Amino acid sequence: MTDDTELTGAERAALDRWRVDAAAPPHIAQAVVDALKQRGLIASRRPRWAAATLAAAALLAAFVAGSFMPRSDRLSSREPQFVLLLYSGDDAASAPSRREEYTAWARTIAGRGTAISGLELVDSPDAPLSLPSDTTLPAAMPAQPRGFFVVRARDFAEARRIAETCPHLRHGGRIVLRRVAS
Repeated sequence: MTDDTELTGAERAALDRWRVDAAAPPHIAQAVVDALKQRGLIASRRPRWAAATLAAAALLAAFVAGSFMPRSDRLSSREPQFVLLLYSGDDAASAPSRREEYTAWARTIAGRGTAISGLELVDSPDAPLSLPSDTTLPAAMPAQPRGFFVVRARDFAEARRIAETCPHLRHGGRIVLRRVAS
């Protein structure tokens, strides 16, 4: 009620007797639903098979996309790893532009589907260090590598072809290629 008066028990009982909970006839309810669907105000329910079909299509699309990924994204643990040890070269080898050149080269190799990573090594005032530690270093201490790359390749020949394209060779450097023990 909209006014502030309280109903007595008899008045409330009389009102309750007149109250009717009526549902719309089924044909009218269906006509209203159809009209709302036509206007786009409610969406029609999809059958359950439609959801299952959509899920199966999504799985198939993911499988197909995965089969066309570059090899570096789905590495085979059976492919051996090789280390390209970079020795000597000119003194500008650690210049930022040289690092960018080596990084671009590694990205090109990775873009072809070969897993590759690498690091530049820095000269330390304590280097070279021989372990176990003794006070005298051998007279013919081997040259220290300036950096390295690690690649996955099918075999030594493929790893060599990759190493031969490294920009380090254009700058007078030497590369030692070694297979990593598995």
